[in-house]
Amino acid sequence: KELCDAYWDTSGTDLMLRDAWLRRRNSRWQLKIRAGRGGGNVDGVDSYEEIEEEREIAKIIARECEGVDGWELDKTIESWLKENGIEEVVVLRSRRRSYSKPFRNARVRIDIDETDFGYAVGEFELVVNDRSQCAEAEELLNSLAIEYDLRSSPPPPSKLAVYLEQRNPALLAKLRSKALL
Repeated sequence: KELCDAYWDTSGTDLMLRDAWLRRRNSRWQLKIRAGRGGGNVDGVDSYEEIEEEREIAKIIARECEGVDGWELDKTIESWLKENGIEEVVVLRSRRRSYSKPFRNARVRIDIDETDFGYAVGEFELVVNDRSQCAEAEELLNSLAIEYDLRSSPPPPSKLAVYLEQRNPALLAKLRSKALL
């Protein structure tokens, strides 16, 4: 599967600095916000809530970014974002291979991504329906990593971190100064 992830933010990276990641993956909008234990990568596990409903995305952005007006439904979300100074800041392209593995009482998704800038990384994902299930899901993923000897310290960098290291080290430094990425 081919992925084109275009990350959007203000010129001051207001969203990213709040650990909120607005992207258009292929043609679908997503906003990833911290869930679970919070505060970055814990034991190699990140927990995010993924919001895909455009009205909800706009509501969160208007709340989080100073000076952003509410979304008027007669506009596309893209035109609304641009009118409010939110633009595309990073575009990542990758080829994804996905697998599914039963583990204990769950089905874990395994994604292997190869980027167009020479980096490959894999991740395990367990989707839960409620934030109250995050801690249990994190424990299960850690157990899987231990059982299959897949833990690394530190965890491998994300696609976005490697991209920024190569193409925008100043932004990467800004995000890392806030313990992001």
